[in-house]
Amino acid sequence: MDLLVGYIDTTFRSVEDHLSALLVKGEITYDLLWALFEPNTEVYTTCPGTGAPRCVLYNHCEEMQEMDGSKFMQLETRFLSTNGKFLGEASDRSRIPFFRGAKRIELLPAYPLQYHPNRERVARELTQCGRRFVSLIGAHHRQYVGTGFYVDKEGEIVKRHVK
Repeated sequence: MDLLVGYIDTTFRSVEDHLSALLVKGEITYDLLWALFEPNTEVYTTCPGTGAPRCVLYNHCEEMQEMDGSKFMQLETRFLSTNGKFLGEASDRSRIPFFRGAKRIELLPAYPLQYHPNRERVARELTQCGRRFVSLIGAHHRQYVGTGFYVDKEGEIVKRHVK
């Protein structure tokens, strides 16, 4: 057992050293994306329907490939949602396209909230937004002008102008 632990320690020490050096600068490489996220990490991203900022919880990731051969890291996440009657967890996916070299973490389409340059302000604003969201569950009379969306049977986002 000591031999195995020694081997793992030796093998991954260079990865850990490289990761630490990048994180100090607020950067990450594509091949180390998996190490940036830990289960249940708050992930800052945007809503695919509205483009508004949102925070989801990270489950796991997997490298995938498009039909054209381009690679991307797919993050499996979860968040609170409602069907109009019940509030519960829903799952979602975010993609981080392949990139070369080191990239600033906050420039990724999804990244741990702890790396956001205005983390405390964003967390406060998203918490307020979440409270408002929960307060609107059920039947209410509201006036709204803007873009609305829903997810159709095929899982595609359909946007509509609402007035």
